[in-house]
Amino acid sequence: MLPGQDYAAGSNPDGSPDAWVQGQIDWAKQNGYLNPDGSETQKGIEADQEVERDSQPGMP
Repeated sequence: MLPGQDYAAGSNPDGSPDAWVQGQIDWAKQNGYLNPDGSETQKGIEADQEVERDSQPGMP
């Protein structure tokens, strides 16, 4: 939470994603990283694995 807020950053007071976060979700769906229901596609899973690999020092 941010100072003066009683809800998490990136969300509206009702818990729904704020406009920026919703834009990221929409982009991921349009570009094949998320399914319409919000679950990850194979492309999304592979992208996450690549980011994880790249974050590990000394990993090829």
